[in-house]
Amino acid sequence: MTKAARERYHARMQRVLNYIDQHIDEDLGLEILSGVAAFSKHHFHRQFMAIFGISVHRYVQSVRMNRASYRLAFRDGDA
Repeated sequence: MTKAARERYHARMQRVLNYIDQHIDEDLGLEILSGVAAFSKHHFHRQFMAIFGISVHRYVQSVRMNRASYRLAFRDGDA
């Protein structure tokens, strides 16, 4: 893969990561995220795994869990 191609893939994946951060409470299924990346579902899934070493589903779960744990740790009050 050429340097230019890698940069384009990186830009697409960064667009997906930004989308996940901005829409974490919404449906973030493979169909939606592959559309953000402008890849087919199958190609997107393979590329996400190859680049990040984790499935997109696991990544979304991790982001959601991190956010929830942060909210619990730093919430106001004694509830």
